[in-house]
Amino acid sequence: MMIDDDKEAGSLGPYHDRPRTFPNMRTKPYTPVIFRILLGINVRVLFILLLLGFGAIFYMGASTSPIIVFVISICILSFLVSIYLTKWVLAKDEGPPEMVQCYLSI
Repeated sequence: MMIDDDKEAGSLGPYHDRPRTFPNMRTKPYTPVIFRILLGINVRVLFILLLLGFGAIFYMGASTSPIIVFVISICILSFLVSIYLTKWVLAKDEGPPEMVQCYLSI
């Protein structure tokens, strides 16, 4: 076998001495079509469409069962709390430089 012979002869050399090969990469990052469409829509229009969609889902759930209304309400409430906590944590100070340096070295 070719690979076994190269290993036996030691012709591959250390890892750092071998040339690096990378697969062909696209020069332009790929963005899915749905994201391109959503990025082209006005933010206020998108927000209103989302509210109408959630309202329709909420209405269908309310007409079906009160349990669905409870579950959807809890989901929306937990999403809002998670946004609040994320903003609260990110607004806090990072701490003294020693602690930041220790965190970055891990």
